Amino acid sequence: MQSTIPRLKMEAGFFDALRSLIPFPSNAKQKFRKLLADYFGIDDEKILLIGSGRQALYFLFKSLPDYETVIMPAFTCRLVGDAAYMAGKKVKFVDVSLDDYNLVPELLEKRIVKHSIVVVTNQFGIPSQTREIKRICEKHDCLLIEDMAEAFGTEIGGKKVGTFGDAAILSFSVSKTISTARGGAIFLNNPKPWSGKLEKVINAEMNPEGLVRALKHCFTAGTYNFFANGIVYGNIILPLWIRRHGLYTDKGIYTTKKNSFYTDNYTQMQARLGLIVFSRLDSIIKRRQSIAKRYIRELSGIKTLGFPKLSEGSVLSRFPILIRNENKTEFYFRALQKNIDLGFTFSYSMSRDKKNDPNAEFIGQQILNLPITTKISDAEVDYVIKSIKEVAKGADKPPQLLF
Repeated sequence: MQSTIPRLKMEAGFFDALRSLIPFPSNAKQKFRKLLADYFGIDDEKILLIGSGRQALYFLFKSLPDYETVIMPAFTCRLVGDAAYMAGKKVKFVDVSLDDYNLVPELLEKRIVKHSIVVVTNQFGIPSQTREIKRICEKHDCLLIEDMAEAFGTEIGGKKVGTFGDAAILSFSVSKTISTARGGAIFLNNPKPWSGKLEKVINAEMNPEGLVRALKHCFTAGTYNFFANGIVYGNIILPLWIRRHGLYTDKGIYTTKKNSFYTDNYTQMQARLGLIVFSRLDSIIKRRQSIAKRYIRELSGIKTLGFPKLSEGSVLSRFPILIRNENKTEFYFRALQKNIDLGFTFSYSMSRDKKNDPNAEFIGQQILNLPITTKISDAEVDYVIKSIKEVAKGADKPPQLLF
């Protein structure tokens, strides 16, 4: 049996999940919220721990009925659009840059609607041009929400992403820098627009914690670590997944059907897991930044690959690459022959508008991602780099179908 390097690994380990079962500290949510507040330099009373990142967006949108339109990048996670549509909003899209895969301020200026909500997504942990976007929002009486689901720890000019906008959201799902299996947070940097409204929506729509829900999330963390084991993943999980779902698991089709991601509360057990992972935050960030720099340094000369421009403050949750001048599915399978799963990340344009959003369309068609996590060893990073060089050289060779 061969071992496969999976596309994602959870920063919270199996034994971390077991430790979170110990009912100490009993006020873990309060302590976790205080850690976040100190790290981001904001008042902990402005932070709400939430059941998921998409739920955080939904609650922020739903509690602003006077703002009819949400403006977002044409390339981002489909769940951002789901949350807006579910909250009854009109959605407008703005094309992204091929340099950083984020919303282009100049295009926003042309498409912005007065008195609307603008979302910047800091895609994959790459910072948006948030200062310029904030200036445009203020000019047009718009609110700015920073989606930092994939950008925990990312900075712009020494200031952390999540502290620029009127509000911001975090995600603690399995692929994130701080992972508690599920969960998220809302930062109310400017509480006034949501005053008296957000709490009512949350109280009406979010379930109480509940022991069963807490154990479910702990179980998720434990099983995810087992499934991400190279032998289990490569020989059982990935083949079954591809046979059942295909390569494009998420085809970017919107849904307004609510599930537990929109109703679950954040539990004390998840917060205890967050405290455990947070104690390793500095090493997690340094490791991810180190791997990203190696990929850029050693692979950026390959003509068939496109790389984002990373600033010193970038902390990536995924490392995106663009496959140029060839079919990315064939590239993917050639890498899989070498037991590396490059993953399919948001393989769609949110707007599906090739004319107005050509960059989003191109990125969606051609993007894959390299593994980047503290769970990948130096030897595995070396192997990934060596293998990607070989895969790129074999662009004229058809891949063998493994499943």
